[in-house]
Amino acid sequence: MFSQYFGQFLLSEKYLTNSQLNVALEYQQSAHLKLGVLAINAGYMNAQQANLIHQMQTKLDKRFGELAVDEGYLKDEQLQELLLSEKFGHLLLAQSLIDNNYMSLEKFEQAINEYKVKHNISESQFDLLQKDNVEEIINVCVDLKGEKYGVQIKHYISLFMRNIIRFIDSDVYTNEIRRVDEYKTECAVTQRIKNSINLQTYIVKRQIITK
Repeated sequence: MFSQYFGQFLLSEKYLTNSQLNVALEYQQSAHLKLGVLAINAGYMNAQQANLIHQMQTKLDKRFGELAVDEGYLKDEQLQELLLSEKFGHLLLAQSLIDNNYMSLEKFEQAINEYKVKHNISESQFDLLQKDNVEEIINVCVDLKGEKYGVQIKHYISLFMRNIIRFIDSDVYTNEIRRVDEYKTECAVTQRIKNSINLQTYIVKRQIITK
C-alpha cells in the first residue's frame, strides 16, 4: 500500500514518468531486494558508500554485507537486522526502478529524504508507514487541514480502506481528496452513515468519492 503513495510522490516530484512507474509496479513482484537499498532506506549507509561496495565486488569475491562490515559502513548487528528485515513494498518498487535504470541509488536516497521532510515524518512514523499501517498512512498522506470533521473523516477513510484491503485489493490507496457538490455517474454502489456527521460513500468505476 505504501509503495503506491511513494510511487505517486516520485511521479509528482518528476523523478520518473507515468509509464516508468507502471513498468516498475509490475516488475516489483519479481524484483530481488538488494542489501544496498535496504541499508540506504534504514539510514545505515548512503548511496556513495553503497556504490563503492558495488565497485569493490567487481574485484573481490565477497558479499555486499561482508564488505560493508569490513569497511566500517555497517556493524554486525545492523547487517543481521537488514538480512532479517521484511521486504517492504516501497523498497521493491525502488529496486525495480533501479534494476530498470529509471533511478540511481543517489536518487533513491534523495527521494526518501525528501519524502520524510515534505511530510514531516519521524523515524517511528516511517517504520509504521513501511509496514502498511493504514491509520498512520492516512494520517500522514491525507491532507484535511481546516476541515471541521477532519479527524472523524480520517477514521472513516481508514476503516473503509481496511475493508477494501481485506476483501478486494491490497494495493488500494487514496488519490486526491476534495469536496464536491455534485458527481454524475451511470451506476454506483453507495453506503450512507448517519451520526454526529453524515457520510455517504460512492464506489464507481476507478474512483472512490466520500462526502
